[in-house]
Amino acid sequence: MNAPDLDQAADEATRENESAARQPARESDDVAAALNLVSETAEAIKAFEEQAAHALMRAREVADAVREELDRAEQRAERAEAMLGLAETQVEQMSVAIERAHQEIEVLQSQLDSKAAELAASERRADNAEDAIEGILDVIRARLPAKLNVPPE
Repeated sequence: MNAPDLDQAADEATRENESAARQPARESDDVAAALNLVSETAEAIKAFEEQAAHALMRAREVADAVREELDRAEQRAERAEAMLGLAETQVEQMSVAIERAHQEIEVLQSQLDSKAAELAASERRADNAEDAIEGILDVIRARLPAKLNVPPE
């Protein structure tokens, strides 16, 4: 019975040797897989960093463009405010000029009313004078024929 036990022990020793030989191969595969995973992770991180750098660059370009547009808008707003101030000044000046013109129109209207009253009075005096002249002419016409019939002295 010793013989089969020896064969069995030899088989077990062979299996242990094969298992030990397979174990470094398995560890080697695990190390290779870990190195591969680290390499892929490093590549992914590098790609992510490149994308982030491009995104940051685009964001800076957009921010610069927005800043320039904001500057232009501020300049337009400043010009508009200056123009508004000028327009307000002109409106105030025009309002003053309109008020002066209105006052002058009132003065002229008053003068016109006065001249119209003077003209009406003058026309009445002229009518009265015409009437008086007509009356005088009538008297002269009435007396002139009588004087014409008188013999000269």
